[in-house]
Amino acid sequence: LRPIPAPSRGEFGWTLQSDREPLPPGPLASLLGQVGIHWAKLPVWFDPSEAQQAEQIASFAGQVSLQNVQLVGVLDQPPAELRKLFREQGRLPVASVFIEPELWQPALSPVLTRLSHKIRWWQLGQDDDTSYVSFPQLDRKIAEIKKALGQFGQEIHLGLNWRLPYDPPRVAAPPWSYLSYGSDPALTGE
Repeated sequence: LRPIPAPSRGEFGWTLQSDREPLPPGPLASLLGQVGIHWAKLPVWFDPSEAQQAEQIASFAGQVSLQNVQLVGVLDQPPAELRKLFREQGRLPVASVFIEPELWQPALSPVLTRLSHKIRWWQLGQDDDTSYVSFPQLDRKIAEIKKALGQFGQEIHLGLNWRLPYDPPRVAAPPWSYLSYGSDPALTGE
């Protein structure tokens, strides 16, 4: 197909499961620049002992930036080696992961130290995690998390998942920059 110029800004993007699938990082970054999206969500919580994975994520962030695609770092499940700190073995709702700052801050510190200068947009939880819907004092909790994340570098933009048909939170000055809407079952034309 003949390449066409992409618009300089847009609200659409893809959610990736890893920086290695379905293509290696270089070709994937190139593809993202050609499909007309401006956002790509990627899980970025790596094990601190995996220096190679940290470098691959940082490199991928730079590559997609050159393609005019903004990378959103998804903070979801702690790596396997860190799971014992959270006293749970199964999948954790993201609201549970970020309850105790004395657990998650040291566990997330290597990720933020390595990536905060490459990634400015962050999301708490995968797109299907709606554990913050109906969370008590949501604005205070998210402000606390944002403040902790912001200690590692540039100004950050923090986002949450939200489930339709629930109304978005009514807050005068929300600490989050965006809500990522989803529904289960998926919405139809009607």
